[in-house]
Amino acid sequence: MRLKKEVHPLHEYFSGCLYFTAGKMFRTVDRMAAESFRELHLAPTHAFLIMALNESPRQSATPSTLAEVMNLDRSTVTRLISSLEKKKLIQRTRSGRTITVTLLRAGIKMLPKVEACWKDLYRRYCVEFGEDKANGVNRLIVKILP
Repeated sequence: MRLKKEVHPLHEYFSGCLYFTAGKMFRTVDRMAAESFRELHLAPTHAFLIMALNESPRQSATPSTLAEVMNLDRSTVTRLISSLEKKKLIQRTRSGRTITVTLLRAGIKMLPKVEACWKDLYRRYCVEFGEDKANGVNRLIVKILP
């Protein structure tokens, strides 16, 4: 006979608040992402920046474009760029006032591993939440966010 786990009274109180439930979901998925990308010695956001550059024309983009497509502050993207530049995965060049970030050969060679980690993340959250629910939540979030 299985014993039913006792639920703390505050659980119900906070479960009615989007701020707390969305935060809980983010922390859960963020832990899974960190585990999936651990073998690359990169944070998931670093890997996603590499993927964004790979999908960009000529594998290049401005920091502002990357910030917009990744929905991050430009200052956050600048820190990500600096970190990846130190690892010699990307290169930042300046032409007048325009800064362009380009994926380097080492970053391109890393793409199959990055994509494998991304697939592992998908597998992890499908196992955790169920594939239909995970995809449904994702579609709903995309639909309601600007």
